[in-house]
Amino acid sequence: MRKAGITNSNSETHWGNAAEIDESELKKISRSHLRRHLSTRGESSDGTKKQLIYRLQLSFEREKRQRNEAEIEQTAKFKQITELEEAGAVYSIGSNHKGQLGLGDLDHRGVFTVVSETRGIGVCDLALRNDTVFAVTENNFVYSWGGSGVGPMGLESNKKRSKFESPQLVEHLNGDGIISVSVGSNHACAVSDGGDVYVWGNGRCGCLGQGDVENSPTPNLLLTLSDKTIIQYTETGAMHNCALSQEGEVYCWGHSGFGRLGIGQPPRHGVGDKCGELILIPSMVMFPNRERVRMISCGSDHTIAVTDSKVFSWGSGDGFRLGHGDYKDRYEPTEIISLTGLSISDISCGTWHSACIAVIPPFDKYGWVYTWGSGFQGQLGQGDISISTKPTTVSYFVSNHVLAKKVICGSHHNAIITKEAELYTWGSNANGCLGHKIEENFVTFSPHPGYCAGFGAIVKRIGRGFPRSVVCGRGFTIVCTSQYCGPSEELADKLMTDHERREIERTKILEITKMCKRNEEIARREREQRKENIMYLTSKRLCVLCERTNNKCPGFQIHSSKPSICRECGHSSTHHSIIVDENVKNTDDKKAGDIVMKGNVSCLVARE
Repeated sequence: MRKAGITNSNSETHWGNAAEIDESELKKISRSHLRRHLSTRGESSDGTKKQLIYRLQLSFEREKRQRNEAEIEQTAKFKQITELEEAGAVYSIGSNHKGQLGLGDLDHRGVFTVVSETRGIGVCDLALRNDTVFAVTENNFVYSWGGSGVGPMGLESNKKRSKFESPQLVEHLNGDGIISVSVGSNHACAVSDGGDVYVWGNGRCGCLGQGDVENSPTPNLLLTLSDKTIIQYTETGAMHNCALSQEGEVYCWGHSGFGRLGIGQPPRHGVGDKCGELILIPSMVMFPNRERVRMISCGSDHTIAVTDSKVFSWGSGDGFRLGHGDYKDRYEPTEIISLTGLSISDISCGTWHSACIAVIPPFDKYGWVYTWGSGFQGQLGQGDISISTKPTTVSYFVSNHVLAKKVICGSHHNAIITKEAELYTWGSNANGCLGHKIEENFVTFSPHPGYCAGFGAIVKRIGRGFPRSVVCGRGFTIVCTSQYCGPSEELADKLMTDHERREIERTKILEITKMCKRNEEIARREREQRKENIMYLTSKRLCVLCERTNNKCPGFQIHSSKPSICRECGHSSTHHSIIVDENVKNTDDKKAGDIVMKGNVSCLVARE
């Protein structure tokens, strides 16, 4: 046996490594090796052997103490991270070439990954368009990231824009009580808890609603709305905006092409050719019978509004996205007849398709999902159907009894949050943005909704809350969660252990039950075989050959010198296989002399 710290021909000593040195064997280590251990550890190697041993022991104790302190610090740091993340955070997945995942780099992600800066800050709402993402917190702070730093992030400093891969605080909105944000292609809007609207970004299409086409990199108060108009929230298309007031009125502004503003075909404002069909200030949308609007949603070039009793759409009809059964543009709100009589709890507009949730009684917030428009990458969720001219239910949710609470349309994929706060996605799966495996092996999309696991559960030792808000971008998905309310890691481990133990016990019981049934079947067959053997040996057995030739053999009689030969007919016992069974009586379908099967034995019906 080799002494600690001494090399031999088959191994190499790692000098100074406490893990490979047995402290109880230090006295057996040579002085030269002790000096080398100390020298490697940066300690003095002078002195007697006793001093060297003492010095090496002190060095080991100091290393253990430092290691324990590091472990304690690491445990405390992990506990702090856990507490923050379990209070709620933002998670992202999919494409990240413009920093849209907010993870501090440009690498794609195939699993939901936490945005570390959002841990515990109370993100309650998300918004995006193209590759620019916004997050709004419960304390009314607004953060933005992505878009390669050139999107409408609301940031004045180029230094902050250069950090677009991570969330950046939009300082110009601090203190204004922002409760929601909506984003267009190159502009954005925010609404405060007091009903004010703030706008920023590129104003070339009149998207800022300030009466001109000037740009504004940072948020400014929208001054062209009436002082009496209090806005609930805004919805933003690629080049237009819609605002819903507390009185149920809708105001739109921006580019009016395709009728996306819903105010008819307005004349040009004469502010230059570049303005085209622009509405530079908010204009009220007129609804039939002045119906009060409850909710609105904007796609790139179309808009949908829900009143107390009807659903209206307007804008580009390309791809049947308006739900009227044709692809004609609508310049004013037009009722979607297919949804008449349904109570709509949520709506969402994608690029070429739309979706809504129709309430199922007795619920007032949950129901079936309807989709319509064009979805050549499975956006409709209707299996092989890629074009639906009118609203049609997504049968998967109906057949699986899944009630939706919130529906979210992206350009190429969709998501819902269910009554139980679970997440389902379908459509394009670019860079794994759906967050679940798809059955289709040769395509990059799925027209079948799939469940996204990992929310409301412990993931990598940290509790992850249920989805609170979800947005779908081109090839990526962002989710913010509520507070995690499940069991602790220790309790979860115990529950899992108990569950595994119960599963093992259940498996053993099933195996024992199967073995008992198998043994019972074997015993039954053995009993049947013994019974047949006894019947064969004790019953009257007629000769098959004699029956064919009409000879009268009374039955097998043992020959005194040839036991296997019948002494009456001279035939072998193997030919005497017809048993006369007195228990088989004459019936309508069994006559005397008939041969019937009883088990595996041929029996002759006895004569009465």
